[in-house]
Amino acid sequence: MTDIDDGEPIVLDHRMWQLLEHAVPLVRAAGSTQMGIQHLLLALLHDPNLIPAAELRAMRLHPATVFGCLAGIAARRTEATRNC
Repeated sequence: MTDIDDGEPIVLDHRMWQLLEHAVPLVRAAGSTQMGIQHLLLALLHDPNLIPAAELRAMRLHPATVFGCLAGIAARRTEATRNC
């Protein structure tokens, strides 16, 4: 549970906790101690029910490729922001 903007508490459901748990090894493997959106995007691949895999494949896009590219973009933006 967390408070955002001093409003009502926001409760994370079990799937969100699972997503965070899947992201931790990715953060460690990257040699980092900071979890970014790129780690969450890659962690989504652990549960194919969370991503629209069928729709992506219908567009001739492989989910792992799409999420890998998005994670790379997010990582570069995070790094660029950190260097400012």
